[in-house]
Amino acid sequence: MSKEAWSLIFEFARTDTPEDPYAFRFGRQDYSLRTTHGGRKRVQLDWSDALLNDLDALHEPYCDPAVAQRVGRTLCSFLEPSGWSWHAQELSAAVQESGPVIVTIRSAAAELYALPWELLPLEATGQCVGELPGVLVRYEWPETHTVPAKLIPDARGGRILMAWSNAAGPVPAAEHISGISTACELSAQEFVADRDVVAHATVGRLADALERGSSEGRPAAVLHLLCHGGRAGRTWGLMLDGEGPDDEAVAVDAWRLRQLLAPHAATLRLVVVSACGSAYGREFDSIPQALHRAGIEAVVASRFPLSVPGSIRLAETLYEAMLVQHRTLEDAFLEVRKHLARDAARLDWAGLQLYARLADGHASHPLEAGRPRGSQAEQAPPELSRVDLVGLDLPELLELRGQVSSTLSSRFESQQALLCIELADVAFRAGPADPELQKRCYGLLAEASLPHHGRIFATQGESLRACYPGVKDALRTVFGFIEALTEYNYRASRENQLVVCMGLHYGPVLSNGKLVTGVAVELAARIASAAGQSEVLLSQNALNQAPRVTQAVCQPVSTIKHADLDMAIELYRLPWTGDQHLPSVVEIEESGEEMSLPKQDIIAFGRLDSLADGTRANDIVLTHPDEESQLSISRWHFEVRRTMEGYVLRAVSGQSTEVDGRLVAQGEEVPVNAGSVVRLAQVMTLRFRGAERRSSVRDAVTVQHGS
Repeated sequence: MSKEAWSLIFEFARTDTPEDPYAFRFGRQDYSLRTTHGGRKRVQLDWSDALLNDLDALHEPYCDPAVAQRVGRTLCSFLEPSGWSWHAQELSAAVQESGPVIVTIRSAAAELYALPWELLPLEATGQCVGELPGVLVRYEWPETHTVPAKLIPDARGGRILMAWSNAAGPVPAAEHISGISTACELSAQEFVADRDVVAHATVGRLADALERGSSEGRPAAVLHLLCHGGRAGRTWGLMLDGEGPDDEAVAVDAWRLRQLLAPHAATLRLVVVSACGSAYGREFDSIPQALHRAGIEAVVASRFPLSVPGSIRLAETLYEAMLVQHRTLEDAFLEVRKHLARDAARLDWAGLQLYARLADGHASHPLEAGRPRGSQAEQAPPELSRVDLVGLDLPELLELRGQVSSTLSSRFESQQALLCIELADVAFRAGPADPELQKRCYGLLAEASLPHHGRIFATQGESLRACYPGVKDALRTVFGFIEALTEYNYRASRENQLVVCMGLHYGPVLSNGKLVTGVAVELAARIASAAGQSEVLLSQNALNQAPRVTQAVCQPVSTIKHADLDMAIELYRLPWTGDQHLPSVVEIEESGEEMSLPKQDIIAFGRLDSLADGTRANDIVLTHPDEESQLSISRWHFEVRRTMEGYVLRAVSGQSTEVDGRLVAQGEEVPVNAGSVVRLAQVMTLRFRGAERRSSVRDAVTVQHGS
């Protein structure tokens, strides 16, 4: 945000007891809103049970979109007396001109910071201000000032200090550390994990780390906190470790955290709080409010629960933008919001808040504040290089591009096998998979990759991306992962089973040992997206590198195209381990109905179709032509579960279940094979059949390239 920004300020005060920012009461509340010309307009907000319930609903992991729209309309109605329709038109025009736009929420009434102003809609288009490109929503407490930056003696400037605690539950500490360290490695910023990471953070350990940095002349300029949020009395706090080895988790409230960090505000210019609801505070100071009011220049936090993938995306994107791309904090914040918005199931993008002051401008560089003049960063600022490029003519730019491309290829390019695994959309689960399932999938893949020299290099949404030296290593990982997945699913409940789609590609990437990028990475993701449930798809390149025995069992299925490649990519299906010997179809003898078994490890059979929330109750819905006989079938009658040896039937109903003439007691398991006959409640007969065997379809191209 280096250009002049179009600015809109909403400055509120409560009409009743305006001198007390915390004199909030439920019910109708009047506020005064300063107009563009310095006057005041009276606006009213009804803090009704309905609004409070909607605000609470926004904090749920998966919120009904209708709630977000309803809250947005409430904000629109609240501002309408102040001429919001007119302001919205001006804002929209500024966005059309592709210039930076800043909307500042400045309020002497603490409760208004709990409202998600990012959801405020434009009447003409229905778009929320928080989803518009280039529009920064910024929060500022009135009549406060940023503590002036103190000169840092060391020419390298301030450090990034990362602190994490899993006292209240697991946190993705390794991924956050990796995101920060990767960005630092690709820039001039120093980051030493042994020195700059406070593990199992306590208030005492954090205080020691901050004081040690100051005493060494390299104070922390950025503090990145990763932990869980939790109740601290009537407000929210950060859940950190207790000081003693046997102490329980401690809820550190906003007041205590301010007491800890405020003395360092002259050098600590940015605090990033990656915790659920860290910006939430309806009646008292929220954590970012308290730190902001104490004079810290900028605070980033989330008022909604921040998902695990969202928090990782925050860490990776924010520091890459600030350090590698040399962008301002404001631009980096917008880049994070853009990446978070790609997850359609969550409101991570709308929950993220930036507390900063209008007086500090809109082009802040927290890590450059306090650097001594003449430092390396000041001698050759990143912005200068960009300006110099403008003066180059086309031949010079083409030559420069060739040099950069040649250097990238010679230093960082290699051929690697790329595996992408996505959690499949399934009808038996309401909404996206729980974050705990995503972490389980991550753990299974990481464990399967380790013996084959592979590693997970990125997570995006509900997908995992891993790289391997060769296709054979990747295939061994795939087989090991499927085996581990099968064992996990066998012990899991039906709704918590993992169902995945996999894509495998082989091609050139740019990698420095941590970061992996290139068209081949995106191709692997495209291939995984094209795969169905419990399906492994290989590109032609991957198939060519596979052993002949693997090539022989793969079947051509489809082609995909990539925008950067003017060619079609042939895809081949690798049979899921053991699929060839399993039943694939079930026939109901009484009705003649045939149904394919879904490609998942747990399959439920019963007469109930769906639950009240619309999720599928049974994967195979059993329907008898006789209504009276139909009632003899249980709503959930039995499950078929996959093991490495094949399918087993587990009776879940007290109604009778027979498999091949054998009565199966409730909770008992017996094998089910192609040809098995299952009799239910003496009224229904099911016959399981296998798929017809097909010979390999390896066309001339496959044989030629694979030989």
